[in-house]
Amino acid sequence: MFLSIDQIRASLPHLAELNPFFGMSFLAFKKAEIPVGSSRSLVFSRIAQRILDRHYKPAASYGGFYNPFKTSDRSNRWLASRYGSASLQRITTDTFEDAFIHTKAESSWGWRRDYIRSLKRHLGNRKIPSFHLGVWLFRDTEWPAEASRQDVIHRLNSEFQLTAAEIAALFDETISDSPESWLSSKPISEGELLSLIGYPPGWAPPPGAALRFLEVREVGPSRLLKYEPAERLNIITGNNSLGKTFLLEVLW
Repeated sequence: MFLSIDQIRASLPHLAELNPFFGMSFLAFKKAEIPVGSSRSLVFSRIAQRILDRHYKPAASYGGFYNPFKTSDRSNRWLASRYGSASLQRITTDTFEDAFIHTKAESSWGWRRDYIRSLKRHLGNRKIPSFHLGVWLFRDTEWPAEASRQDVIHRLNSEFQLTAAEIAALFDETISDSPESWLSSKPISEGELLSLIGYPPGWAPPPGAALRFLEVREVGPSRLLKYEPAERLNIITGNNSLGKTFLLEVLW
C-alpha cells in the first residue's frame, strides 16, 4: 500500500506555514547525528543535499527541488539546484544561529545545550505536524496493508532519531485531516503529484507517458470537449480549422 494523492492533498496545507529549516536542515542534522554541547566537522551543503535529493525532488527531470513549506512566493515553490548550499544554508546560519555551536565560514557544527528551547522559540505557537510531514517525506514508501496512520509518525521518529525531548517540545503528533482513502494500492505517479503541486519550469512529460482522459471546458473555441483515446494508436483527422491543432495544444 502507498499514501494516496488525497492524503497528500490534505497534508500539504499543514506544512505551508512551517519554516523550511524544520523539514530540511533540522532533519539533515538529525541524520548526521551532530553532537550536543560540542561540535564536529561536517559540510552542511552535503548533508542538506542528501535530504533534498531524497525527499524534495518530485520531478526527476528537474534539477532543483520543491518547497512545500513557508515561502514568500506561494505561486512558485520550485527551488534552484543550489538551494541547499545557498538559501537554505543562509537561513540556517542566520535565522537559527542561536541553536548551534558554529562559526560562519567554518565546517564545524553542533547543537547548543539549550537548542530545543531555541527551536521551540522559533516555532512560536506552532509545532511541527508529525503525521503531515511524514506523509510528504514518505509519499513513495510502500506500507503493509495493515499500516496505521500512527506508523507514519513512528517512521519519522525512528528514521531521524528524534529524541523524546525533541518530540515533546517541537512536534504535534495528533492526526487530523486524514481522509478515509489515505492509502492506495498503487504508488502516486510523478504526473499525478505534479498535477497537484504544480509543474517545475521547463517540465515535460517523461518518455512513454500516455494520455488517459481529457476534458476541456470553456477553453478557446470549445465549450465542452471530452476525449478518451484508445489504448494504443490514435489518428486525428479532419478538414482545416476544425480544431486538430487546438486539441494538440491543449494536450501539450
